[in-house]
Amino acid sequence: MFKKMRISLLVLLFTTYSYSFGVKESDDLLTKLIRGNGYPLEVHEIETEDGYLLNLYRIPHGRYPSQNRTANRSPVLLNHGLGGSAENFVWIGSSRSIALLLADDGYDVWMLCSRGTWHSTKHKTLKPDKDLAYWQFTWHEIGVYDTPASIDYILQRTGEKNLHYVGHSQGTTSMFAMASDRPEYNDKIKVMVALAPSALLHEIKHPIRLVIPIYEILRALTNALLIYKIPPYISTSTFIAVFREFCRFTPNFICKYILFSVAGIEQEQFIEELSGIFTSAFPAGLSVHQLYHYAQVVKSHEFGRYDWGEALNLEKYGSKIPGRYQIEKATFPVALYYGEKDLFISLKDIESYKQVLPNIVQSYMVPYEDWTDNDYIWARDIKTLLNNDVLRVMGKFK
Repeated sequence: MFKKMRISLLVLLFTTYSYSFGVKESDDLLTKLIRGNGYPLEVHEIETEDGYLLNLYRIPHGRYPSQNRTANRSPVLLNHGLGGSAENFVWIGSSRSIALLLADDGYDVWMLCSRGTWHSTKHKTLKPDKDLAYWQFTWHEIGVYDTPASIDYILQRTGEKNLHYVGHSQGTTSMFAMASDRPEYNDKIKVMVALAPSALLHEIKHPIRLVIPIYEILRALTNALLIYKIPPYISTSTFIAVFREFCRFTPNFICKYILFSVAGIEQEQFIEELSGIFTSAFPAGLSVHQLYHYAQVVKSHEFGRYDWGEALNLEKYGSKIPGRYQIEKATFPVALYYGEKDLFISLKDIESYKQVLPNIVQSYMVPYEDWTDNDYIWARDIKTLLNNDVLRVMGKFK
């Protein structure tokens, strides 16, 4: 075992050196996961109001000839969780992945890669590897800029008036932020499928809760060390390449524990044979401020905008005080999906949504005792435990 560990460390050092001279971010993995399973794939670049250039990935129809008709297919936008990317919606194959199931079920599927992820690290004027200003965002900006830009582009492209929305974790947080600050988009949403809704966070059970009380100290420390993104100092593509190679030469339990530690350890639903794919697309990149924004919400017990300090608050929000989001402005239909023992989402949180959201059409606890946040994107039995019901609910608004 120790010999294997020494080999893995040598591989890690060699790979880091090899990739440090620049690895171009590539769509190869996503292309393999989609086209390799017989589905069409389109890549669209969109621009946000604040100059970020994002990739939208489109699966316009299903894999069989009878499903090739693109007319009258209801569009659906999928938005990933923290540290995730479009791969999360396709990486467990055509029989289980929600994006591929939706394409086969007659939907026009669009997947957003939000700013800072390895597919969307471009800007009209800023360089992500040189300009700190590029990383001055949280999921607030994903909600008020990235999501509306994606919705407008899809509706303009398809000629439709509204679309379905599927958000996982952070993809729900940013959506509720959009509904609060840009309520004019309510009419453009047929139904929101909220997988692990992460806005009203009263209590979390994950061990990370132990550092939340001192997150301001950690923020000052990362600022001093010029750590403004994750992974720090190197590109996301480089980190992923190193992590993948490290896991190839490391005992399986080490990398599995790293993956599980993000959102909970649950062995039974983990698809062992696909672990190589999981380590090839995670983490997909994020700003440290996305983490600190969540920490602020948990510590304050308020779903509020990020506090940048008075000067930046005035620039970003028009007020020195950031204020709270008005989640009750989310008037579109919402379907809630949650786990009984989720380490981040408590049953108390779910009850809070029921009290403030005006149009809940579904409240579904996944019928699996140890369901974790990771299982929404990689569970072995995800089709029967979750996705079949998602398709059923979405079908009512198709």
